[in-house]
Amino acid sequence: MIDFDWLTEDEQRVYSAFSTMSRELFNNFDCDLKREVGIPRTYYEVLFVLGRAPDNKMRLTELARGTRSAPSRITHAVGKLAQDGLVIRRASPTDGRGWTVELSDRGIDMLRAAAKRHALSVRSYLLDILTERQRDELRRIGEKVIDRIGEVTSDKELDQGHTE
Repeated sequence: MIDFDWLTEDEQRVYSAFSTMSRELFNNFDCDLKREVGIPRTYYEVLFVLGRAPDNKMRLTELARGTRSAPSRITHAVGKLAQDGLVIRRASPTDGRGWTVELSDRGIDMLRAAAKRHALSVRSYLLDILTERQRDELRRIGEKVIDRIGEVTSDKELDQGHTE
């Protein structure tokens, strides 16, 4: 067996449980959406972010930020969703370089069906098995990790700004 010099045994157990749980949750969310609604979780997330935007529309760059996706990935996803008639992609009316993406009527229907299925999955695999106290603790842990990632990311962006 290889001796990894990176985490203590206890740290490794925590990380392994978190990592496995995350993968299993997202795999099950994805499978449920594909099987019952016909779209993967990543496309659902695009539709969801658009569904929360004013007029169900936003610039492609904002959509990439909202889904925490690389611009090339979001461009590919939007292309597939447009091909399937779920979104409408248009050149930006304010500048010729940008694109706006809008939910189509079919996309709105798909989002409603997918949101219902996703909520059932989230409840079944995660929320229903936790007490209210455990849910609160999980939320606090998640918010703390998100805050830390934001701090580290901001620090990296500042460091990169100083080197350029």
